[in-house]
Amino acid sequence: EKEDLNSNSLIALRYSTASKIFEVILVIVIAIIMARLLDPKDFGIIAMCSVFTGISSLLINLGTSDAIIRQDEDQVTKGFLSSIFWINFLIGVITTITLVLMSGWISRLYGYEIIQPIVTILSVNIIFSAMVNVPTSIIIRNLDFKKILYQKVLILPISGCIGIMMALNGYGVWSLVIQQVVYVTGGSLFLWRLSKWVPAFSFDIQHIKKILHFSGYLSLSKFLNYTTKKGDLFLIGKYIGSESLGIYSKCYQFTVQITKSINGIIIKVMYPSISKIKEDKQRLSEIFLSISQVMLTIYSVIFLIGVMYSEEIIYTLLGEKWSAMVPLLPIFLLLGLFLGLGSISSHFLKAFGHAKLVFKIMFFNAILTVFSFIIGLQWGIEGVAIGYLFSVFILFILLSKNCIGYLPIKPKDLFLIFLKKPM
Repeated sequence: EKEDLNSNSLIALRYSTASKIFEVILVIVIAIIMARLLDPKDFGIIAMCSVFTGISSLLINLGTSDAIIRQDEDQVTKGFLSSIFWINFLIGVITTITLVLMSGWISRLYGYEIIQPIVTILSVNIIFSAMVNVPTSIIIRNLDFKKILYQKVLILPISGCIGIMMALNGYGVWSLVIQQVVYVTGGSLFLWRLSKWVPAFSFDIQHIKKILHFSGYLSLSKFLNYTTKKGDLFLIGKYIGSESLGIYSKCYQFTVQITKSINGIIIKVMYPSISKIKEDKQRLSEIFLSISQVMLTIYSVIFLIGVMYSEEIIYTLLGEKWSAMVPLLPIFLLLGLFLGLGSISSHFLKAFGHAKLVFKIMFFNAILTVFSFIIGLQWGIEGVAIGYLFSVFILFILLSKNCIGYLPIKPKDLFLIFLKKPM
């Protein structure tokens, strides 16, 4: 069993790595081209909309994906999965309708009329995301990352080319909107076909109640994490302007999102794997320290390159109109480092079933993050970024401290990975 798990995990890691490398490279290339064709204001408008469309997408999951992945094999029945599918789908439909009805109010909140039709169109993505939630969870649970690679290889070039062609023809912000719609809807339908899973026309509330304690706290944690982390976008868009928000969000995309993608190469394979051996604490300790050291090495190299050549990177790749990103780049790269390392501890705690503890940590950090954003707003987007970095560092400390408390690891063992030579 142990050998089979190791073998399957290694195969999954290879496909996950290939998928993420392909995704990161293509996303960077497409983002660079779009940044040169469009203005920062266009990206700022999309970032404003994402505050609400993103939180709506979050509501359709309710932590059910993680619950499916960590559930024992004998409990993952057709009825169990179908019940989760139908509750996700129902929430997706209700959320989409609510978001469409709120689109006018959202546009008035920011003061941009164009936001109303954009939010309405992007809300379509929510239903498709709800439909593919269970099939994706099944694929990840089975460590079948080959299918995820196939999806990325197909849908990323198609959606990217459509966005670039529209930008070249002067469609402005709408090229970003359609690019997102094609990516989400097309990717969802293709992944569903690859999963070969079809829900039964049955629903049992007992299946939902069975995972409610775990998924409920996990959902609240994700909700808090999302709303606080999107608080910076809301405050900048509301009080500073769309152009500054475009600069801020693009810098976030080029740094934190990329480092999170690198982190996802291991995390997506690690979570279902450690969920299967959650009782073997000694083995988990070895995995935790090894993964932490590997990720620290990768993030450190990226951070040093970004700090040393931030100006050259921005001017060469994006052009002078994005020069305001230069002082933000080192801040966000360091932020990405602590987010990535903290994510490892968070997933270990979830695998142990401590969703309530994760929620408590997120709740405390949410309050800290909001205050950090508000205080930092006085110094513009750089102040907000520094406030964000401070709160993420505290989150990393809290998650790491609690995680090693459930493993036979001493604090000094974790500290020593910062001193070891790269693996």
